[in-house]
Amino acid sequence: MVQLYRRKATAIDKITRVRLNPDLDPTAVARSDLEFFIPQLCSFYLGTEITDEEACQLLTVIQQASQINFFFAHRVYFFFNSSIAHIKENSKKNRALEALIMLEEVASVQNDD
Repeated sequence: MVQLYRRKATAIDKITRVRLNPDLDPTAVARSDLEFFIPQLCSFYLGTEITDEEACQLLTVIQQASQINFFFAHRVYFFFNSSIAHIKENSKKNRALEALIMLEEVASVQNDD
């Protein structure tokens, strides 16, 4: 996540290799799964400091993770849906709406299966 905020070119690629769901090992000291960082990922996606290309790449990662894990998709959907009412900038609101549309498409494909 730090590399993402530092705008490292390889950060989004590295995110795709992170464990998606939590490791339930009781000896694990800290969580390092992607699900734990949903608020940061979504906030970064909505941020105006990233380019449209970076936003598209990050949304693709979020979409792929959402297709794999229902709970991940549900938490992302909840984040964007609850954020939309509080967003004042049109660019951020459009990104949130784009993410919600993508998540609805993911849900419709999963329901067809």
